[in-house]
Amino acid sequence: MKRRMAWLYDGTLFLYVYLALTLLSFNPFVYYLPALRALTALAAVLGAASLVYRLFHFRRYQKAPCLWPAAAFLLSGLFTLAVNARYGVLESAQGLLWLAFQLLLLLPRGANEVRGDMVKELRGVGGVFVAYNAVMALLSLLMAFFGYGEVYRPGGAAIVPRGFVWGRLWGMYSDPNYGSASVCVSLAMCLFFLSRARTRRIRVLLWLSCLAFYGYIVFSDSRTGMAALAALLGAYALCRVYERAGTWGKKANGFKKRAALSILSAVLVSGLSISCVMATKVAYNSFISIVYRAEPGVPGENPVKPIDRAYDDQSDMSNGRLALWKSGVELFQKAPLFGVGFRNLQAAAKALVPDTYLVRNPKGYMYDAYHNMLVDVLASQGILGLIAFFALAVCALKHVFRLLASVLRRGARTALFAAALVSALAAVVAESLFISDLFYVNTPTSFMFWFLLGCLLRLGDDIGKENGAFVEARLEEWERAFK
Repeated sequence: MKRRMAWLYDGTLFLYVYLALTLLSFNPFVYYLPALRALTALAAVLGAASLVYRLFHFRRYQKAPCLWPAAAFLLSGLFTLAVNARYGVLESAQGLLWLAFQLLLLLPRGANEVRGDMVKELRGVGGVFVAYNAVMALLSLLMAFFGYGEVYRPGGAAIVPRGFVWGRLWGMYSDPNYGSASVCVSLAMCLFFLSRARTRRIRVLLWLSCLAFYGYIVFSDSRTGMAALAALLGAYALCRVYERAGTWGKKANGFKKRAALSILSAVLVSGLSISCVMATKVAYNSFISIVYRAEPGVPGENPVKPIDRAYDDQSDMSNGRLALWKSGVELFQKAPLFGVGFRNLQAAAKALVPDTYLVRNPKGYMYDAYHNMLVDVLASQGILGLIAFFALAVCALKHVFRLLASVLRRGARTALFAAALVSALAAVVAESLFISDLFYVNTPTSFMFWFLLGCLLRLGDDIGKENGAFVEARLEEWERAFK
């Protein structure tokens, strides 16, 4: 009975409620509704209960890979909150709580967790994520096809773009950059599901979903999305070529040759992916200009519009990002040790650097983040936070590379799993260099990053820390779990 009811407080229910919250928070038709506040409260209560549960069962998680660097990053955040109480406490505490959910609930996996349970949970979460984004991407493309677009005003000064607006597709996402990042992660999960699909119907649905994801990236005209797609496909190509190169004969044997072939393939695939997106955009715009050419003397507007971000500052290729990142460094210089806290960026900037780009810029827009993970951490938690961040990053990279070294040269199902998850993580890291993600925010991609990284670390800890027959035996056990 206790085992049956454990899902209420051990993090299982929280996992799906939190996933639903992140997905709906970027839906332009529902994110401002009162029901989302109730869902937020439910996720917070379940998350707090799960933290208490893990505290009482600490021994199950104390040896989880990278737990201590993650805890150090949270501890740095606590120091930042205490030092910067004058800028606000409540919102900072709330932000720290959500960060704790990501780093202490999504990331660590129990040492005694059954392999089959983890794989089942991965399929459940990944399946929901892919299915939701496939439907949203398809509906978004239908909006573009039928020429639907509006800027809704739910109240006050807030505006909610929907559909095809301002020369790009927002569609069913409140932000096309986060939307394109979400479909990229979904595309990576599709690569794994395709390797496990048992029926033709499932494979067809997955390939159609991949086409919808690609279409959304093209029509959203998101350069962040293109960077994420390039990182995703490049990482996947690197893993798959390294795995398969061992079967190509003596010319491809040896670490140096396999690594060189893999890196070259990754670079070529990354460049090709960006070229394909840009070529598709040009082809679409050319088609529109020919088919829907306006006739002289005939009033009216074409229902199908070209992809054209004319509202961007054409004199600045970074669209203000370089100036915004410089603004983050300016704020960091005023509070270099502990930072000012992510939720306090606006208040601290007004007080410490009132003329900085964050609060005073030609666009007349007050930013609430620096659109770069590293700059966000630097300004929010200072040098101490940055040190803890790099410790966490080095720890994660060490475990992931050790896992890849163990499974890629064996060419098993586990290698396909690792390649798909690594490509998803690469996509999120790439997009987080151009929008604020991973830390301090509740986004679908940050949720998936920490969840998938936790799965990879659990797999790597189980397989990659030994050698010889032990690895073969563990790998065979995981192979049966992936069937």
